[in-house]
Amino acid sequence: MRVLYGLIIMLGFLGCNKEEENKTKLELTVLNIHGFPAAGINVKLYKFIQNYLENVSEIAKDKTNEKGIVSFNNLDSIKYYFSAIDGCSNNYLDIRSATMKAGITTAITIQMQQTANVSITNNTKNKYSIYFNGKDGFFIESMQSRLFSNSMPIGAVNVRVLQVGTNGGPQTDTTYIIEAECNSNESIVIP
Repeated sequence: MRVLYGLIIMLGFLGCNKEEENKTKLELTVLNIHGFPAAGINVKLYKFIQNYLENVSEIAKDKTNEKGIVSFNNLDSIKYYFSAIDGCSNNYLDIRSATMKAGITTAITIQMQQTANVSITNNTKNKYSIYFNGKDGFFIESMQSRLFSNSMPIGAVNVRVLQVGTNGGPQTDTTYIIEAECNSNESIVIP
């Protein structure tokens, strides 16, 4: 009987020393531009949005399997950013982040789209909001140039340049139509 109690106490101590397994997981299913699972796509995971935007210091990277799935395990309960890139096809115009919950598998499906780059130069003392096809609002300060990498869809794109903060004065609202191609570098100058 003493041996049994001793064994139970020893197992209790061993059980207390065992670290709990982190089951927090992100599972991404990547679809190509036609909506089919995309195998062999490079996917990177980031903790910070600035690293994601600059494509530096990823905390993990992997390739999708034959079903277009990639998994990242043992994650913290924070917001992560991810990028799936294959040439000019990427997820920059789709879902780009997920907030993880402890012990939960978060499953997300993303669809890649082809994108182009656009450089916008603001030569005025006004601030502007920039919209591509009515969405994805960006902001540009006065006397500033910005490169929006992989942020513009391809094809005929309506780029709306809307002046903000006019204090009740007249507001400039201009729309440009740009014919963007995969990985092209387009530019707009606000005079």
